[in-house]
Amino acid sequence: MEYPDEDLPVTQLSLSQFVNRGKQMLSDLSVQDRVDPFVRFMLAGRDFEDGEETRVYVNVRQGIDPLQPGEYSLTRDYDSLIGITRTLPFACTLQFYPFPPMDEALTAKDNSHMKYKIPQGQNRTVSVPLEEIPNIALAKFGLRSQTRVFFPKLWLPGARDWKIGQEKYEKFYDDCLLPTIRAKCEVLSAHWPISYSHGMSLMRNQAGGFHHKTQDISNWSIQDVERELLARMDEHSDFSGAFFEHEIRGVKDATSHEMDDPDARADRFDAACISLDMARVDASEWVVDVAVEVSTVGHNLAWLTLAHSPTKLPLTTACYRIADEVGWRKAFNNYFPEAPGTRETNTQNFGSVTYLKEWTVLARKVDKPSLTIIRKELRSKFDDLVWIPYASDRIWSTTAQKGKVWRYLPPGLPSPAPNLYINPKFGRAKLTLRDRAEVEEQGGSEDDSE
Repeated sequence: MEYPDEDLPVTQLSLSQFVNRGKQMLSDLSVQDRVDPFVRFMLAGRDFEDGEETRVYVNVRQGIDPLQPGEYSLTRDYDSLIGITRTLPFACTLQFYPFPPMDEALTAKDNSHMKYKIPQGQNRTVSVPLEEIPNIALAKFGLRSQTRVFFPKLWLPGARDWKIGQEKYEKFYDDCLLPTIRAKCEVLSAHWPISYSHGMSLMRNQAGGFHHKTQDISNWSIQDVERELLARMDEHSDFSGAFFEHEIRGVKDATSHEMDDPDARADRFDAACISLDMARVDASEWVVDVAVEVSTVGHNLAWLTLAHSPTKLPLTTACYRIADEVGWRKAFNNYFPEAPGTRETNTQNFGSVTYLKEWTVLARKVDKPSLTIIRKELRSKFDDLVWIPYASDRIWSTTAQKGKVWRYLPPGLPSPAPNLYINPKFGRAKLTLRDRAEVEEQGGSEDDSE
């Protein structure tokens, strides 16, 4: 095959090895043209070893040990406070949108991780993700905080990509919002457009875009505005049962505090809630999004997702052990032996499997350099596997294993179960099992392996 898909020996480098090799290329005064090989190395992953071109892969986790307790610090921050209410419980001025920007609404592309129970009659409710309920931005406050109003009556089952038509915006402004402002903020209402159509013409600029201006409503008028607006919406068939969603977003490090300092925790929480009238806040209607930051001076830390999100094994029971580097290499050599017909362990039933027969034929056909290239490519793929069958004299063993190195899912006493070997680089991953309902749905049995 031709560049860039030609068959080449593979070299895997750690990040530091990759950087040092690049520096070495540029500083090698014995080479007249140092730039071209440097660029090929950095951008195309090509290098030369003993006069032979190789393909370079970088494993950024190679050679990096996980941090141990005491080598890092933990701090907590209040990322945001989210409330779902029928009140506007604020102690600050709100900046209302006479004409809300559509891109500030919560839509299907946003995952709020929150649901709202919509009444369905006969004392039944259905829990619906917030982003699936039609909504508009009502007001903003602070640096990045805002309040939206949601309309459950406009929700349609199964319609994730909802849309509010212009006629609904017009009804909301002309029948609900503007009459509320005129009734409760008579002086300020002079600054509001006299109708939705009038406001649309005022908002449009020469380029055809819109300027979404806001109007301030002071905190001593907010409670009156809230009650009047809710009453008018409840009289409208499209807007009855509407509710508010408040998102108070913090400023980076503004509420940061030590994990084990209760006084700092309370002080920073009070700071996060400064815009709220706590006398009107029902704690059961609010959630707090808390962030935990792991840091160590002089280093950038990478969060290994695999170590914190479950890896679901395609089994309903399992017995596993975490391999070390030597054991994982030995496992690869057992599956793909360099010399055909040889393995590092017994071969009672192993030699009869189809793949090993085909591997043996292939290994005998090619010369040794080609076999080395093939095994290097296979090893790079093998090292991406989370688990493999713990192959001894057969690929699938279900022997009840004993000893501290063996673990069982579900946890319990040693019992017959598929024996697995876990890749050492995924040794910190959370392992779970496929549940029985999932097995039955896929038409499999407990003995299936995907």
